[in-house]
Amino acid sequence: VKNGTKFEKVLVKTDYRHFINQFQKQEPMNMRELEVLFSQSELVELFSSHILLDSRLELSSEFSRTIGYFSLTSTESTYPKLKEKKILILGAGAIGTHLAWQLAATGISKLIILDFDQIELSNLNRQLLYQHRDIEQNKVEILKKRLGEIFPELIVDVLHKRLSDLNDVREIVDSSFDLVVKAIDTPNEMTDWIGQV
Repeated sequence: VKNGTKFEKVLVKTDYRHFINQFQKQEPMNMRELEVLFSQSELVELFSSHILLDSRLELSSEFSRTIGYFSLTSTESTYPKLKEKKILILGAGAIGTHLAWQLAATGISKLIILDFDQIELSNLNRQLLYQHRDIEQNKVEILKKRLGEIFPELIVDVLHKRLSDLNDVREIVDSSFDLVVKAIDTPNEMTDWIGQV
């Protein structure tokens, strides 16, 4: 039950003790039981406002809060579809590291991260997951390692490569990606190149 006030307005019948008992036990109810308690218009209201959910929430899983959020804001199939998206992140610096962590924390199961650079001391205050012991190591390798430590189910493929021109972008970016994120700032033409591809 998401909204107690709205819930009380909908429950105008006196015969909802069974529903409350089921709710307190956190047991699911089938549609036949619900149809005995509520009119069609009440059921539409309860489901459309996400007071009642059409799937059971797994509250003990790693991504339970994300699943809960999606159950309250979208359809049941949205989260599983989102999880399976294949995302390419171009750049493992300040934006790329934060974004990679946030996508992994959302439950995305596959990331491809491209960067050519090594970690420097000046990176540590803005590039999430890098530490002093990582200085002079490849950014993509360390990012893959740290993400794997936090999210063991996450698949991370890395490309230690510099993109220098439009042909380089064409070699990397293809239609198999659901999303391509530009998190690199050089060369200056990179935004145009990615847009063209």
